[in-house]
Amino acid sequence: MNKKVCIIGTLNMELILGSVTQIPSWGTQSLVKNLNLSAAGSAIRVALPLSKLGQKSYILGNIGKDIYGQEVIKVVRSYDLSIEGIEEIKHQQTGICVSLVKDDGQRLFLTYLGSLLSFDKDTIIRHYQLIQKADYILLTGYFVLPGLQAESLKNIFKKAKQNGKTVLLDIGWDHRGWSKQTKKEIFSLLKYVDVFLPNYDEAKMLTGCSSPNEMAEELLSYGPAQVIIKLGDKGSLAMNEKGIYKALPFRTKVVDTTAAGETFSAGVLYGLMNKWETEKILKFSNALCSIIISNIDKRYPTLEEVQKKLKGKEKEND
Repeated sequence: MNKKVCIIGTLNMELILGSVTQIPSWGTQSLVKNLNLSAAGSAIRVALPLSKLGQKSYILGNIGKDIYGQEVIKVVRSYDLSIEGIEEIKHQQTGICVSLVKDDGQRLFLTYLGSLLSFDKDTIIRHYQLIQKADYILLTGYFVLPGLQAESLKNIFKKAKQNGKTVLLDIGWDHRGWSKQTKKEIFSLLKYVDVFLPNYDEAKMLTGCSSPNEMAEELLSYGPAQVIIKLGDKGSLAMNEKGIYKALPFRTKVVDTTAAGETFSAGVLYGLMNKWETEKILKFSNALCSIIISNIDKRYPTLEEVQKKLKGKEKEND
């Protein structure tokens, strides 16, 4: 497989605390059983599982000039990935996200943006050679990159598509509240997107629909070639001009759903680069996710491990 991918998104540290049985009220305290501090962010959460599957990628993002930024670099290098697209911002701290994980795997996040505030269109333009080298471009974590504007992204996406690149978009959750302006921004971007990758809640907030089929149909009307909706414990759904495709989830004990969405996007990218049919891509991405959410240390699986999971599902259905 000679295809290449450029992942544009966030780089930060993540502190995961679990299992949280009850969120404390102000002035009180609760104890947790597990703690994990690691290099994370939307870009790294896609790049690392892809690397484990055997597919290297370019990462385009930034970090602060501090020990956390160096930890991000260390992790990226440990996966034999290039750091040429990672900028170090002087006099700024690397962002950090605190993730509280309930017993059932659900999460809430508190995020300090730090150096992410400095990420803008000029950051992308300075490293546009990475986009030129790639066949697939994924922008992930849109709402925690406030320096990016929809208008500038349109031009970047449009240029990439004109140069034969496949553009994917995974926006994440809008902490600002899903205003009419937010929806207008996202809808205007979709014209320049090949694959749009919202989860169920994001698609619901954008469309106002409760049915995944209706969500996908409305989102498709804004111009993307394909909409793929991550449905959590209901699996996943895709819609394009050829029809609707669905894949059931894998039975697994949920420990922590952190990074599930980004891991799913990694699976989609891997399938696209291998020119798989849509249904196969969904099944593979579901299998990949099921492995990630079942372990607390976020150990990314090899291709052989994912294939074994898929074979187990086939036997289960026999």
